[in-house]
Amino acid sequence: MRSNAFKFVSVAILLFSIAATSAGHSAETVRENTPHIDILFSGEENGYLEPCGCAEGQMGGMKRRHEFIKTLNNNPNLILPVSLGDLPKEVNRQNEIKAEVMLRAMGMMNYAAHNIGEKDAAMGALTLAYLAEISNVPFISSNVVFPSESGLKIAPYLIKKIKTKKPKIKLKVGILGVLSPELLENDPYGEVVVHDPVESLKPLVKKLRKKTDILILLAHTEYEYAVKIASHFPELDIVIAGHDMDDTEHTVKEINRETLIASAGRHGKHVGVATFEMRNKKWRPLPDADKTRATIVALGREFNKPSEMDSVIDEYKDMVMYEDILNQHQKLPIDSDEEYAGNMACGACHLKIFSHWKDTKHHHAHETLEKVKSHFDPECIQCHTTGFEYASGFKNMEETPSLKGVGCESCHGVGAAHMADVNAPYGKAGNEECIKCHDPENSPKFEYQTYWEKIKHP
Repeated sequence: MRSNAFKFVSVAILLFSIAATSAGHSAETVRENTPHIDILFSGEENGYLEPCGCAEGQMGGMKRRHEFIKTLNNNPNLILPVSLGDLPKEVNRQNEIKAEVMLRAMGMMNYAAHNIGEKDAAMGALTLAYLAEISNVPFISSNVVFPSESGLKIAPYLIKKIKTKKPKIKLKVGILGVLSPELLENDPYGEVVVHDPVESLKPLVKKLRKKTDILILLAHTEYEYAVKIASHFPELDIVIAGHDMDDTEHTVKEINRETLIASAGRHGKHVGVATFEMRNKKWRPLPDADKTRATIVALGREFNKPSEMDSVIDEYKDMVMYEDILNQHQKLPIDSDEEYAGNMACGACHLKIFSHWKDTKHHHAHETLEKVKSHFDPECIQCHTTGFEYASGFKNMEETPSLKGVGCESCHGVGAAHMADVNAPYGKAGNEECIKCHDPENSPKFEYQTYWEKIKHP
């Protein structure tokens, strides 16, 4: 019933051994003979469509999530994915493209709902209206209101009806979603109204509790605030919570012994699963081996397999290229005497160091992007070229080929002033320069001294 990949993961973390042991049967027997449904939750992608692939240890991405879902159940009707909110990282055209592609990927994974987060809202009602029109993933929010003239219609809740024959299941799942008012700091259009979450939920929870078998709240709030909301509403079965959370290990709790609360963290590195089972005519979360009633799964390289999701990722790269997003990137100004000189200029005096650099991965950084069709992506280019963020830095291969790769000035700073006066102090490189690109997202195993040994000058 499950793939080998999932069986490997389940030894350490997944979901069902206690119930199986008490019945004297295997976990698979319990799930085959007992009505159950997997509530799968994710959120706060913040523009992380896929791991960049530059280093070992990277996690997450739509493709890996899709592969994980395949391992859960042979019947896709018994999996209910929901999204906490925040597809984009910031407001720009590249992130709009990402949001569109992410929604397409989530549609392929049969997501039941996407809650509106503050970064979603910051894109503006017209952009959201367009995304809602082309996507088959419904947007919801129980307390966020956009102007009616925008044409954006967001339901305050959804009721998902599930009916299957094998195993025989018939139930209704209610889905609510809220956004914390404190999080909406960036509203460039001044058009969003965010009502108090608790007051907004009061009539809806009462209404939906009578109509549904399982009631879910997507709480795009700080975790502590979500706990507070959960304590107000014992009628809720599960609250998906959190904002800017990297520690997912300790987020699974039960509030008032009734409501399960959990977070899958941010950037799509993890996905959460809570399996609900029919017991005594009531749907309740099934305990896993650690009695936590929900599991947070790290989406590592074991889920990185060729799939139909590859075409979605390729579509994103094509859109970025065709819309010329690279040359639309806003540059920071720089003083005229502090301009980038280029890698060849450094090599004129530092020939031995320059020759050594040409044999390092830094020199070939741009080529690694070309191999995976990411050399038109500004988010990738900024760490695979020299000075891309600045007006005199890398622009493209046609105009600034001498600044491709991670060159001398990437670490030591702009070189024009140094060339004018070689006796003047010039920047020494260290850990602070490295971690601008070797950050936890793109280089999770980075350790300065180890990495320095790979590139240090002769």
